[in-house]
Amino acid sequence: MRNIGHFEQADLRVTDLGAASDFFINVMGLEEISRDENATYLGCGYDNNVDLTLVKGGTGVQRFTLRTGDGDDLDWATHRLSDAGVEHELLTDAAPGQTNSLRFTLPEGHDMELVTVQDNRYREAYRQQPARHGVTPIDGDHINLISSTINGINNFFF
Repeated sequence: MRNIGHFEQADLRVTDLGAASDFFINVMGLEEISRDENATYLGCGYDNNVDLTLVKGGTGVQRFTLRTGDGDDLDWATHRLSDAGVEHELLTDAAPGQTNSLRFTLPEGHDMELVTVQDNRYREAYRQQPARHGVTPIDGDHINLISSTINGINNFFF
């Protein structure tokens, strides 16, 4: 059984990067991990990985990632995508804390990545997190994809 499937991170496009960053840090309680002129990388604090990237320009989900267990899982997925004729790209350091990434586009147009991460441990969810402002979510755990048809994604994954 392949160790692929834990939701790791999403990129969210925003029209005002400063206001969105302020909201997710001061209202939602996420921690800033890194920032550049086009993106703010945020974590929930459950591990040391990025959970949400705010990307300057537009609105909506730009891409999402699932965590893989190791490079063997990425190799397996690379072969599966190649066999299916799906264009893909191997990257390193795609986001802070991500070591390797396999990026591709789903049949419905959603961008997806499979990633390996530096911090692949999990803290116990029941342990109290350091006090922060806002809601302070523990971790992201899923994403919903909106599609005009379900068949393309179902056929791709199953």
